[in-house]
Amino acid sequence: MKKTTIYLKEDELNQLKKKAFLTNKSIAEIIRRGIHLVTRPSSQEEEKAFKALETIRNRFNDLSEAQVENLVDSAKKVIRREKKSRR
Repeated sequence: MKKTTIYLKEDELNQLKKKAFLTNKSIAEIIRRGIHLVTRPSSQEEEKAFKALETIRNRFNDLSEAQVENLVDSAKKVIRREKKSRR
């Protein structure tokens, strides 16, 4: 696991604290569960894209995280161009 910092509005943090208390979970666990729910593929197209990204990542295990991110950014640009050209 990696540590990160997020900024929340006071009411958001209060809601998290309430949920944590009621469910006997840590705030971090609730946030992780929320992220898991939000980042699940929401369509078949998105599922295919996730699988393609995983394939790319597996092929290029020796690349740094930054290099992988650059490849992903390049792929996003290509996909956006293709979507625009279909309109």
